Order: sequence, then C-alpha cells, then structure tokens
Amino acid sequence: MSSLKDLKFTIDSHYSMKGLVEVYEEMAASTMREIRDAILANRDYYHHLANLSATVGEDLSLVDGHQNKQALVLFASDEGMYGDIIDKVFALFLHAVKTTANADIFIIGNSGAKLIQTIAPHTKFTLIPVPKSTTEIIKQLFIYRSVQLFFGQFQSIANQTPNTRILTSATIESTKAQWAGDVTVKLKYLYEPSVTHIADVFAKEIFSGVFEQSFQEGELAKNASRILHLDQALTNIEKKLTLDVKRYQTLQKRVSGKKQQTQFSGYRAMQHTRKQYV
Repeated sequence: MSSLKDLKFTIDSHYSMKGLVEVYEEMAASTMREIRDAILANRDYYHHLANLSATVGEDLSLVDGHQNKQALVLFASDEGMYGDIIDKVFALFLHAVKTTANADIFIIGNSGAKLIQTIAPHTKFTLIPVPKSTTEIIKQLFIYRSVQLFFGQFQSIANQTPNTRILTSATIESTKAQWAGDVTVKLKYLYEPSVTHIADVFAKEIFSGVFEQSFQEGELAKNASRILHLDQALTNIEKKLTLDVKRYQTLQKRVSGKKQQTQFSGYRAMQHTRKQYV
C-alpha cells in the first residue's frame, strides 16, 4: 500500500501535468486562431491575383520549363502530441510512395522521417524541417511537372481527415478559374518581358497560394488533433487525480484513526499502571 508521502507526491505530479496540458491546449487554440486568420487574409489576395491573371494573362499551360518529374510531399511535424492525424496522413502518403514510380519524395517534419525510416527504411527522401515560411520549399518544388501534397484536412475539433492535393499546370489553371469567379474575358496585351514570363509569375504565385493554403490547412488539422488528444489526456489525468485524492483522504483518516487508537491505548495503559501503585 502506498504511504501518505507517496500519494502526496503522486497527487502533486498529477496537478503539475494537468497544468502543463492546459497550457499546451491554450497554445494549440491560439495557434489555430492565428492560422485561421492567415487563411482568411491570404484568400482575398489570391482571389484578386487570379482575377487579374484571368483578365490580362494567357493560359498558364503556356508556361514550360518544368522538369518532367513528380514530387510527393508529406506535411508532418517536428514534434509529437498531435494525436493520430499524422499517422493517418502518413498511411495515405506511404501508399502513394509504394505505387508511384520515379517520384522525388519530400518529408516536412521529423516525425514523418521517423515513420518512414521505421516502416520503409530503404526509401530515399529529402527531409525538410517544418518552416516558419514556405518560400524556400516552394522554390524547390515549383520546378516539378506535378507536385502531390499530403496533409490533414480540418473538419472540426473532433474530426480531421487525411487529404491529398495535386498541383500541375492544369490544376493551377483550374484553381485560377475558380478563384477568379465570373471573369472569363482574356485580353491580349503586348508584354515586356514576354507573355510566357508574365504567365510564369502568375503561375508561381498561384502555386504558392495553393501550397500555402494546403500547408496551413495541415497545421490547422494538426492543432485541432492536438487539442482533442490533450483533452483526452486531461480527462485521464483528472480521473487519476480524483481517485488518488480519495485514496489519500481514506488513508489519512485511517492513519489518524490509528494514532487516536494508539493514544487511547496508551492513556488506558497509564491509568492501569497508576491503579496498581495506588
């Protein structure tokens, strides 16, 4: 049986862990609010960009110069405590890795690298730490003919699903059409520099927009999964805390009762001794 001292230490540990989990929950919620605001802020910018491109630009399919290769990109994390969303996305990604020939593989985040090294150790890949800015990654990936992204899709706090999105010149053109809305007229202009260069600029910006949106969606899903995971952990801690506090109180009463009984027995023994000498 645990002593009062051991139980007191355990209870203090529960309270410390409970406070730590609550801090992590608040940090995840704050991060989610920041990501949501960033997604909303970027949406207007890229919609206006697509509108401009649809109005004055040529088809982005005119843009050439991409290497004829495909890239598979996993959005993972550099740390744990994100629930099961990373594992779900990785399962979708791993299937694509096994069924896609001659694709260059990129993994963003150490957790993804550890998973593939464990499950498919002979797979060659490029590891990229989770960035504060996606600018350098976008430069690295824009040269590919096709880029397939794997990330978590936020549905609600209780539900995040694995998702994939493919970026090609055709899908970028389709995205531009969706973002541009009802704009259908494309005017022909004399460009300096060339129309291909101008279209390439638009293509890069829209590619960046779709990539950034996907990356932010993945971050949103990860933090929602983290909140759910931490909430479950908090529930378990509170259950253990309640149980150990009851055990502590019970043991404290038992120890107190034994002390009173010992004191009473000692008092009776003293009385009996006095009577013998009277």
